[in-house]
Amino acid sequence: MKCVEVDGKDKSRDIKLIKSKLEENSGVIFIYTGTGAIYDYIHALHNDGKGLDENVRLNDAELYKFRICYANQPTNEKLNITVIPQDGNGKDLSSMKQLLEMLDGEKACRIVVNSNKKEELAFIVQQLIYIQYPMKLEKFEILLRQEEIDADKIKRFKERVDDLTETCTESVERLEKLVEQTKLESMDAPAREERLEDTKSALECCKSIRKNLEKARMVELKLAVAATKKTGKSVVVNSFIGEELAPTDVQLATPNNCIYRKSRDNKYRLWMEGDNGKAKEYDSSKEIWKDIEDLFRSAQNDTENDFVLSDMHIEYCAPGNNYSSYTIYDTPGPDAAGTNHREPARRAINKCDVVVFCIDYSKYLTDSEESYLKEVKNIFKAQQKFHSLIFALNKIDVRYDDSKQSKSIVQAVDFVKTRLARIGDEYRDCIIFPTSSLEYFNAIEAENYGVSELNVPKSELEMIKLAKNHRDVPALKWLQGHASDLCYYHNIEEFTYDVFKQDSGMPALMSYVSYVATSKAREEIINHVACDIDQQNIKLNTILSTVSNLEALIKADKNQINEIKNILENYTRDIVTVLTTDFTVNDLKILPSDSVFKKKYQGDLNQAIEQTNKKIDAFFDENEIINKVYGSIVRKMYGKLVSYKGEIVEGEDKLQAVTNSLFNSADVNEALHNYCIEQNALISEAFLNEIKSVKKDIEKIGNDRQRRAKMVSEQAKNALKKQNVNLQLPEFPNVQFSAEIHNPDMTEISVNVNNSKLKLGDLFNTGYSFGGILFSIITLGIYDPKLRGKLKQIEYDDFKTICDDKLRDGFEKELYKAKVCDKMHKQAEGILITNYVDIMIKDLKYAFDDMLKVQKDCVECFLNIIDDTDKYKQEIEQRTARKDTIYQVQNCTKDFMNVWNSVVSAVASS
Repeated sequence: MKCVEVDGKDKSRDIKLIKSKLEENSGVIFIYTGTGAIYDYIHALHNDGKGLDENVRLNDAELYKFRICYANQPTNEKLNITVIPQDGNGKDLSSMKQLLEMLDGEKACRIVVNSNKKEELAFIVQQLIYIQYPMKLEKFEILLRQEEIDADKIKRFKERVDDLTETCTESVERLEKLVEQTKLESMDAPAREERLEDTKSALECCKSIRKNLEKARMVELKLAVAATKKTGKSVVVNSFIGEELAPTDVQLATPNNCIYRKSRDNKYRLWMEGDNGKAKEYDSSKEIWKDIEDLFRSAQNDTENDFVLSDMHIEYCAPGNNYSSYTIYDTPGPDAAGTNHREPARRAINKCDVVVFCIDYSKYLTDSEESYLKEVKNIFKAQQKFHSLIFALNKIDVRYDDSKQSKSIVQAVDFVKTRLARIGDEYRDCIIFPTSSLEYFNAIEAENYGVSELNVPKSELEMIKLAKNHRDVPALKWLQGHASDLCYYHNIEEFTYDVFKQDSGMPALMSYVSYVATSKAREEIINHVACDIDQQNIKLNTILSTVSNLEALIKADKNQINEIKNILENYTRDIVTVLTTDFTVNDLKILPSDSVFKKKYQGDLNQAIEQTNKKIDAFFDENEIINKVYGSIVRKMYGKLVSYKGEIVEGEDKLQAVTNSLFNSADVNEALHNYCIEQNALISEAFLNEIKSVKKDIEKIGNDRQRRAKMVSEQAKNALKKQNVNLQLPEFPNVQFSAEIHNPDMTEISVNVNNSKLKLGDLFNTGYSFGGILFSIITLGIYDPKLRGKLKQIEYDDFKTICDDKLRDGFEKELYKAKVCDKMHKQAEGILITNYVDIMIKDLKYAFDDMLKVQKDCVECFLNIIDDTDKYKQEIEQRTARKDTIYQVQNCTKDFMNVWNSVVSAVASS
C-alpha cells in the first residue's frame, strides 16, 4: 500500500498535500507522525476554528476517503513484529509504515508480535481499523509469539477434526462388532480371552480418542453483547443472528439474558430457565418475536421481581447465519433505573469467551458506561481473557444529524480510544470498531424480505422509488434516507446492499469476533486434546505391532535372545527412570533461574496450594471491608436522596415510609458484591499469573521427558539393529505435552447481610431509622417549606457527617455480626483454592501421569511379548490366531490411523 507521512506542524501544507495525494490515488494511506491525538488533528483539517479558509480544509467527501493511522505506539516504542507472507519468508519490521507498505489487502499473511505484548497487538489491529484495512481474517491473522508457536498445529488439527471423528467412530463400531464375533466363536476360554484382550485394548484406545475428539469439536463458543441501556446491543445481536428476534423498542429494556442458539432442526423455540426445559415451538420468527416482546412488556411492570425475568433460551433458524457454533447472549443493561439487571448481565459475561461491549457514539462514553466497563474489564482480567473484550462504537450513523460536525469515523473512534487510555493503562489493549448495527441490520432485513433490485447499483433517486414501491419494507425507507446522507456528504452515487453493509462497519467487527473466538478461545483445550489423542494412538500402535515384534523374537537365536533381553532390561530401567512420577533435580535444571516452580515451590506443587491460601488472607481485612462498603453505601444513599423527586412530609413515621421505599438491604449486599468484584482483579494479579507460569514449567518438564524418552528409545533401537532384529519399540508423542487448566469463576463471591429485603430502618439497631436521619436533615434547615415539600440540595460532606454520627456505629456492628469478612474469605478459598488451584494441579498431575502411564503400558506390553516368545514358538496355531486378531484390529482402525498420521505429518512439516 502507498503511504504518506504527515506531522501536523503546518495544517495548511498538510491539507494541500492530502488533497493532491487523494486525487492521485484514493487508496493512499496517511501516517501521522505528530505528537498530538489524531482526533484533534482531523478536527483541525476539517476546520480548526482559527481562520483557515473554507477552500483550505478537508470537506466531508475527502474525509470519507481520508485514511490515517498513527506511526508510533503511545509509548513511542518501535514495533517488534515479524510478517510472514503465505508465499515468502518472514521479515522483521519495526514501524507501521514498513508494515503497511508490505501489506496489499489480498495476499494471506501472518503478523507475529515478538514482544508478546498484547498492547502492541491491539495497537496494530486498531491502526488497521482506522485505515479500513480489508480484514479478511481467513487470509490474515495477527498473534503473539507464544500463540504462533502452536497456531499451525491447532489449525491443521481443526481442519481434520471432522475426518478424525468420523474414522474413529467407524473404528469403534467395527471393534465392537469384532468383540461380539469373538465371543461367539468356538474356542477354549483362554484362547478367547487372549483374543478379546487385544481387541478390547484397541477398543478402549479408540473410545478414549473419540471422547477427546468430541470434546474438541463441541467446545461451545459463547459470545455476549454487553452495554448500558439503549446502546443498540439488541440490534447488534440481531445482526449476528441474521433476523429480528430481540425486541428493540425504545420503551423496552432487555430484562434478562436472552440466550440464542442456532436451531438443530429449523424450528424456532423459546423456554425460560426454571421451566424444566419445556420449550414452546414456533413456525416463524414473527411469532416468536411477538412472544418475546410480550414477556419484555410484562417485565416492565414486575416491581416484585425488580423488573427482571429469568434467563430466556431461544433457538432460531436464520439460513444466512455464520455463527451456528456460537451461543449468543443478549445481556440486560445494568443501569436501568430501579432494576436489578446487573446480576444476570455479570453472570453472562463471566460465562463467555468473547464480549462485544457497545459504546453509544452519540454520548461519547458516559459515566455509567465507564463504570460498567470497569466491571467487565475486571471479570476478563481475573479470567485472563486478554484478547476477548472487543468494543463497538455503535450508532455512528447519527453523526449525520449534526451538519456542523465532521463526518470522520476515525476522529470519533480515536477520541473514545484516547479517552479510555487516559482513564487507565488497563484500557491500552482495547480494540474499537466503529459500527452502525442499524444500517447493517436494515440491509439484511430488506434482503430477507426478498427485495433483490438493490443487488444492482442504484442511485439515490432510484432508492427513493424503490422504497416507495416496497412500502411494506420499513428497512428500505431507512436505507433510502441514509443513502441521501452518503450522497450529500460523501459524493457516493451508487448503492447496493454491500455498500451499506461495508459502510456500517459490522462485517469487520463480525469477522474479528469470529477470528478471536475460533483462533484464540479454543487453543488451549485443543492443544490438550491433541496430546491426549496422540498418547492413545501410541498405545494403539503398540497393540498393532505385537505380532510383528513376536515374530522377530521367534526368529532370533538364543544368544540374540539373551542380548535382546539385556538391551530391553536396560531400556526398561532407563525409561522408568525418565518417566518417574516424581519431579527430580534434573527436571528443575532445565527451568530458567526465575522459574516460580523451581524458585518458589522447590518443585513441590502442594506448596502452591498452601502459599495461595496464605495470600488470600491479605485481601480480606475486616476493617477495610467495612470502611469501603460503608463509604459506598453512604454515597449511594446520598445519590438517591438528592435525586428524589417525591414530596417529603414532616413526621418521622411518614419520612420512614419514604426512606423504606428508597433503601433496603439489597443496597448493602450490592456494595459488598462490588467490593468482591474489585478484589477479584487484585487477587488475580497476585497469584493467577504465578500459577499459570507453574503450568508452563510443568509442560517444559513434560516435553523434556518426551525428548529424553525418545533418546532412550533410539539407543535401544540402534542396539537391536546390531542384532539384526527389527523390533518396533513404543513410540513417543509427536504432539507436545500440554495440560488443560480451568479459569476460576471469582465473580461468584457474594456475601449477603440478609437474604430477604430488609428495610434499612430495621437493619440498624442504633435508635435512629433513616426516617430519623431525614428528620435530622430537616431540623438542620436543609428542608425548605418554600420548595413545596421538596428537599434542598445538601452537600455530600454535610450528609456524610450526619450518617457518621447517626449510622456508622450500627452499620459496623451489623457487618461484624454478619461475619462478612469470614464469609468472603471462605468463599474465596472455595473458588480460588478448591475450584481453581487444586483442580488445576490435579489436572496437571493427571495429564502428566497419563503420559507416563501410556509409556509404561507400552513397555509392559513389550515385556509380555518377550515372556510369550517360547510359548508361541511351540504353539503355532495359537500364534496364527493372535496374528489374525491383530490383522482384524488393524483393518478396523486403519482409516483413522491414516488420517491421524497425515495430521501429525502436516504438523511436523509446519
